[in-house]
Amino acid sequence: MLLQEIELYGFHGLYPGEKELGAKYIVNLEFSVLVAPKEKLELTDLVDYKKAYDLVKEEFAIATPLLETLCKRIATALKEAFPVAEKITVSASKLSPPLGGICKAAKVIYELN
Repeated sequence: MLLQEIELYGFHGLYPGEKELGAKYIVNLEFSVLVAPKEKLELTDLVDYKKAYDLVKEEFAIATPLLETLCKRIATALKEAFPVAEKITVSASKLSPPLGGICKAAKVIYELN
C-alpha cells in the first residue's frame, strides 16, 4: 500500500531560517503487508490509510533538526499502529532547501523492517 505525496509545511532543520520560516515538505509512505487469504478482510488485517495520514501529520508537527530523525519517528509510530506491516518505507523531501543555490529538494528515505 502506498500513500503518496503528502504535502505538509513544517519547521524542521538545523539552521535558524529553517526553524523560523519553515518549508514545504513531501512525505511518501510504502507498506509491505502480507495479507492472509480470508473470505472477508477486516480493516485490522490491513493498513488504514486515513489513520496512517493522521499519524504522519501528528509526528510531522514535532519539529526536529534532521529529516532522518523525522522519518524514523514516523516509521516507528506507523509500525506500532500497524503491526501487520512487514516493512515500512518513509521518505521526506524538503522542497527548495536553503543551500545558497537552486535545488529542487533534499530527500531522506528510511526503511523499517
